[in-house]
Amino acid sequence: MALTVVLLAMVLVVGLLVGGFSYVRWFAHDDAADIQGTWYLAGTDTPIEITADRICLTDDVSYPYTLNTGDKTIAFSFSNLAGTGWYRFSLDRGQLAIEDGAFSGGDTLGRDIAWLPQALIAQLQGSSLAPAESAGKGLTLLSRTPSSGKAVASQENSAANDETSPSQSDADADKSASEADEEQGDNGDGAFDEAAADKGDGADESTSDGSSEASSGEESADKDDAAEDASL
Repeated sequence: MALTVVLLAMVLVVGLLVGGFSYVRWFAHDDAADIQGTWYLAGTDTPIEITADRICLTDDVSYPYTLNTGDKTIAFSFSNLAGTGWYRFSLDRGQLAIEDGAFSGGDTLGRDIAWLPQALIAQLQGSSLAPAESAGKGLTLLSRTPSSGKAVASQENSAANDETSPSQSDADADKSASEADEEQGDNGDGAFDEAAADKGDGADESTSDGSSEASSGEESADKDDAAEDASL
């Protein structure tokens, strides 16, 4: 009984893995539609236009192609030459790898079985795994974004950060307001001190006047006493 449960669980897990792989590889996207549009040679600004049936290198140079979306292979011809290869999109469909050569459906399936789990793990970690390691002989890497587009994006992010940070003029305005408050405080203290000094000077003058009047009274009294003594 326990063995049966384990076997059923294993079959269920394998079925889920196979079903998930099949869905991502064959049914989640439309390769024939996704391949169309403007691409750029990876790391450059060189555009390549792909239509429903032609790959256009320039306005005057183009050649027909056909996709086998089941086997993930491509066939193309140029003048009297013909070739085949395999293709693979990145999971975000923003990159495309095409490698020349004779490949069967089994060849591409084996490659994708090894690549897809790594791509899914990278996606869970917030990054995107390139459909091939690097361009080389017979291997072409294409990207939806030109290399200069990344620099432009960085400049736009920098400009956005500058807009969200306080401007120098605002800082200068705050500084000027602070200095104005300090100056106003200094002026107030000075006026208060001057008024207090004036008030003190007035009190001193009043005291001095009172002392002078008292001295005059005493002198008058002395004179009266002297006159009285003389009459006696």
